[in-house]
Amino acid sequence: MLYLSAAIALTGWARHNQSEDHDQTPALHAADTASKSDTMPDPDHLTLRDYEGADLDACMMIWREASQVAHPFLSPDELDADGDITRAHYIPAARITMAELRGVPAGFIAMKGDYIAALFVHPRYHRKGIGRTLLDHVRADRADIDVDVYLDNRQARAFYRAAGFQEFCCFMRDARDRPLPVVRLRLAA
Repeated sequence: MLYLSAAIALTGWARHNQSEDHDQTPALHAADTASKSDTMPDPDHLTLRDYEGADLDACMMIWREASQVAHPFLSPDELDADGDITRAHYIPAARITMAELRGVPAGFIAMKGDYIAALFVHPRYHRKGIGRTLLDHVRADRADIDVDVYLDNRQARAFYRAAGFQEFCCFMRDARDRPLPVVRLRLAA
């Protein structure tokens, strides 16, 4: 792991999942890129609520649709394998908040302590402020928040930077040991 200044520096793989609150899951980020208040959804139609077991299929559909857009460098087979792991391990291990637009699941954020394990918004709802609303919801009661994002996922990196996150380190390989660099960002109080 190498700490970053203005440019992103890359170094060898360092597993971060030794901490129970920080499981490196960069394949789980396709945040909506909206950052301006004029793109906020109508508060009368957007609701946030806790995840329920019946939401698993909706979360996986949102995850897949958003992952195909945000991670074009992953093959369909890689997305299938990542989806199996997400369904079996990541979703059950996280505290999830669902975003519904007019009663339809539109996105979700999954937290493990102060770590964003996943933030996904269905592509049809991108740029409507749903990702920012989910992020604001979880940051209200946390001092520091970390998130890992693929280096090539420029939209997600821009989304987090616009929300005040700073890139501070990078790994050469993702959590599946693929040669895909992953950037860690932090929002500090």
